[in-house]
Amino acid sequence: MAIGPVDILTVKFPTERPAIPLAPVLGDLVDRGIIRVLDLAFVSKTVDGDVIALNLEDIGPEGVPDVAELAIVPSGNIDDEDFAEVAAFLEPGTSAALLVFENTWAAEFTTKLFAGGGEIVDYGRLPRETAEAVYSELTGQ
Repeated sequence: MAIGPVDILTVKFPTERPAIPLAPVLGDLVDRGIIRVLDLAFVSKTVDGDVIALNLEDIGPEGVPDVAELAIVPSGNIDDEDFAEVAAFLEPGTSAALLVFENTWAAEFTTKLFAGGGEIVDYGRLPRETAEAVYSELTGQ
């Protein structure tokens, strides 16, 4: 089975409960075959400093995608160590979402790459600000 690269994304929110509606965006990416959600978890640090792992039900239907709709593969990739690492940088009264996803768009590319004897020797991601600066420089926009 062809598998694309897997990324882990941590997104911080300025409130105890994520307030950005993730469902439509993630659902669209899954529907178009761009990503497959492998794991999704939320953590909150209360104003008192207590750390809470939030269930999908705790977020509310407007902020969380339907698990069945996203075809989440229950992987258990996100564990207590991950929660502790994220909680360490959260200020009281903030929260975060941890998303593990496969870049399904790249599965065919990597399959053919490996079949031809190629190998990925490095992989990185430019910060948004750097990517915007490079794009601006290249396009003059």
